[in-house]
Amino acid sequence: MKDRNKTLEEFYIKHYREFCKRVSNRAGGAYNSEDVVQEAFLRAFTYWDSYDPERSALGAWFNTILNNSLKDFMHDQRME
Repeated sequence: MKDRNKTLEEFYIKHYREFCKRVSNRAGGAYNSEDVVQEAFLRAFTYWDSYDPERSALGAWFNTILNNSLKDFMHDQRME
């Protein structure tokens, strides 16, 4: 498997806008959704060692991280 930086960079380039659109309404707009998605990618980089490609696809693993980032953002913003 490619190194972490290259894999996440390609994934980021390919899916960034899609993820921003996905969380935009729940995050309170495009500006906030960008923050949530960037936080999710930072967490993915940080927790890369927990990713097991035999257990789940990269997209499924990242989706969990994205949902947790959104949940934390909403809690911090008192949006829940």
